[in-house]
Amino acid sequence: MKKKKILIVEDERIVAEDIKMKLEMTGYAVAGIASSGKESIKKTETRGPDLVLMDIVLEGKMDGIEAAGVILSRFNIPVVYLTAYSDKKTLKRAKATEPFGFIIKPFEAQDLFTAIEMALYRHKLRNMLKESEERYNALFDRSLSYVYIHDFNGQFIDANAAALKSLGYKRKEMLALNFASLLDESQLPQAIKSLQEIIRSGYQKKPDEYKLRRKDGRYIWVETEGSLIYKDGKPFAVQGIARDITAKKMAEEALRESKEQLRNLATHIQSVREEERTAVAREIHDELGQALTAIKMDLSWLDKKMPAEYSPLFKKTKAMSALIDSTIQTVQRISAELRPGLLDDIGLLAAVEWQAEEFQKRTGISCDLSVSSQDITLDQDRSTAVFRIFQETLTNITRHARASQVKVSLAKKDNTLELKVKDNGRGIIEEKISDPKSLGLMGIQERVHSLDGEISIKGVQNKGTTVMVSIPLPERGDSR
Repeated sequence: MKKKKILIVEDERIVAEDIKMKLEMTGYAVAGIASSGKESIKKTETRGPDLVLMDIVLEGKMDGIEAAGVILSRFNIPVVYLTAYSDKKTLKRAKATEPFGFIIKPFEAQDLFTAIEMALYRHKLRNMLKESEERYNALFDRSLSYVYIHDFNGQFIDANAAALKSLGYKRKEMLALNFASLLDESQLPQAIKSLQEIIRSGYQKKPDEYKLRRKDGRYIWVETEGSLIYKDGKPFAVQGIARDITAKKMAEEALRESKEQLRNLATHIQSVREEERTAVAREIHDELGQALTAIKMDLSWLDKKMPAEYSPLFKKTKAMSALIDSTIQTVQRISAELRPGLLDDIGLLAAVEWQAEEFQKRTGISCDLSVSSQDITLDQDRSTAVFRIFQETLTNITRHARASQVKVSLAKKDNTLELKVKDNGRGIIEEKISDPKSLGLMGIQERVHSLDGEISIKGVQNKGTTVMVSIPLPERGDSR
């Protein structure tokens, strides 16, 4: 009969050798001697004793009680305490680790033998009970969840009725399968990673989602969690519990598609609106502007042809000419606000500079613009989007920020365009950023997302708000 291996944890060498002699006298094998808590954990892992005799007071920061807790939880090996301390506080701490025995020094060989045999027997019974309970719970067929057991290679050992019904297999067929055979190849790395985590720590910290292939070729989505189960006190297999989340995944996909459709619709509406703005701006500038210019020219001709004695009419024509000049400026302003000609004729930088100057003139708020590079050339869609984002950001500052200064930077970094607008106003609160009533911010965010960009909006109370936008630029030759 194979001798039981005992690990001695005792920092007094003479005492440890005495215990070793008593153990060998009573028929046990000594797996080793450790003098500190850390050493005891390491030797337990490498030498695999059947039981640990643990002194409470040890060398180093970790005492015997702490070390025993680690050994019991990590290796499921019984611990019997050996100590000269029997005060209530020590006993209370020791009991919390659920030891399998407690011997007060000094002791006789027979006392040691009895304590060890009782501890080994109790440990065996506990393991048997634990295995029975785990197997019973794992195979509890009335559970609505899918319960399964597979070995460390993913080969199925057992599964409950709910899992078999959902996947369409009979029990015998299921036991011939490997967990990996139900997965797409793209999911295998995550499954392997989770299996390694379970083997290493005993359980899975976060559930996984998998798309499983049924026997009939259809798919279901499940959320799974796994943990180790033991046999004869050793890790034996992985027990998993899965819940069907197919309906949830279908709803998520429908929601994603709906969001995508809404985003595409919003992009289309913005595009149509820009086209309308451009058309209206052109009509106002060309038709109305030209008509006003013609009227001004006619008034000038009439002024020159009018006899000198009609001085009251001279004053009237001068006033009409001044009114026409003012109306022409108004027409130009409205046309520019609808669609700045600079944006189409010269480009984004010129349009941003013009908008910053107009903002400063109109509001009296200082607006400093910094451009890191003049080599910023964008397609029409991106130019329009960035300009409108900038325009809407300034509008929000005017309406809500109570700022006296705005700093704007436009930069090209690698293949990304970055626009940063920072004011010194009262600072936006977090609730307003995600408020569905904040239509201006929603419009900005939608424009950014439509170009696969990123946006950050951060406010600090009484110190202002910073809007940071990053728009990826297409590779040369890519017209998207």
